[in-house]
Amino acid sequence: LEQAIDAVIRIKNLALSLRTQSKVKTRQPLSTLYVRPRDAADRKVLENAEYAAQILEEANLKHVALIEDEKSLVTVRLKPDTKKLGPRAGKFLKAIGAALQQADPAVVLKGGPYTVEVDGQAFELAPEEIVVSYEGPANLMCASAEGTFMALDTALTPELQQEGVARDFNRLVQDLRKTSGLQISDRIVVKYVVSERIAEAIEAHAGYLRNELLAERIARC
Repeated sequence: LEQAIDAVIRIKNLALSLRTQSKVKTRQPLSTLYVRPRDAADRKVLENAEYAAQILEEANLKHVALIEDEKSLVTVRLKPDTKKLGPRAGKFLKAIGAALQQADPAVVLKGGPYTVEVDGQAFELAPEEIVVSYEGPANLMCASAEGTFMALDTALTPELQQEGVARDFNRLVQDLRKTSGLQISDRIVVKYVVSERIAEAIEAHAGYLRNELLAERIARC
């Protein structure tokens, strides 16, 4: 159980880091988090619906999709960090770069040092001495840490945008509840004046909003 909890926390934190990098606001739901787990134990955790739901809720995502290989989504580029590795590698730096280009990214990024052999000499590369970049669809934010690869789909469909608007509306009215001095259990009626776009989002998620706001009725003026 402890190992599973640690995995959930680690994966959730990486997902949240990707959300931060994407600059998509937290209350805006996103579609899919693609994960290539670092090992069988992590895969088993993500296959557990309860653990997956925790990650989805914390990161405000709709789906977790497990993949076998990140190369099914993006092209992974590996190269040595010349500033960090250059002084130690010297004349072997170019050959190390060529070896990294031919290496399996899943093996290199599994966590811990990675060893390459150049002209009969072994070089143990620390993770921070390897620069990782990803080439793929613009909507995918990618990262790897401790052997786990993730790609976050940041594309916003009309349905996701509507849900984001509804969540913003919920937060606004929740703030009004607090400033009005209402008790947490008080039932309310909500009336609003908004643009057509926002009205459509509120109507599409009326059930969710009534439940969240303890609203007997939500009506457009």
